[in-house]
Amino acid sequence: MGVRGTITSVNGPVVTLMRNVKVDVSSAVITRGRQAATAGGLVVGARILAVISPSASARPGSLPAEAISIDPDEGTIIGALTSLTPTAVTLDGQTIAVDSSTMYDGFYNQKPVLAAADIQPGVPVSVEVASTANGLVALEVRVLGPAPAAPPAPPLDEVTITGTVAAIGAEVWTVGTTQVNITQKTTISDAPAPKVGDTVDVTGVKLPDGALIASTITRK
Repeated sequence: MGVRGTITSVNGPVVTLMRNVKVDVSSAVITRGRQAATAGGLVVGARILAVISPSASARPGSLPAEAISIDPDEGTIIGALTSLTPTAVTLDGQTIAVDSSTMYDGFYNQKPVLAAADIQPGVPVSVEVASTANGLVALEVRVLGPAPAAPPAPPLDEVTITGTVAAIGAEVWTVGTTQVNITQKTTISDAPAPKVGDTVDVTGVKLPDGALIASTITRK
């Protein structure tokens, strides 16, 4: 499990991310820009990636970190993707290194982007980069574009029941023993209009509790 965010407070060996997530860093290996670092770099405003240990924390309420990566000074490069391999991403001729810690986000072809193989050349991307001794390295590659639309709701099946009108209300009728809900879209026959004691056909959507939302009520 990993947690990424900005440090909002520091209390000894416990840092708080995003004002709510407490991380115990007392046993963590700390790096910055792929170089060894110390807890002195864990200051308010720093952005970190904390790898959480499966072991329980000695400090209740805190997540025990086994590794902390402090994000170095960042920038963002936006452009059309020229190529993306397991070791490098290229945008309009600018090549940026990627490695196992590079994160991927966004959607492509209606599917979430989880790895380099999920993206094809030509799509617009935003790449968060950090400067290291060996050049730029990608912290995150995000595909720019909308998320896929939600699937349409399944059609509602209508049923028809026949019964005797036992009660008539402004919003609820009783037909036989069934509660029939009346809406502004319900069409009720008026030649003549049904009354208590009449037999009617009710067509509508059946609810889980057995009641109906009526679309039509017709006197037989």
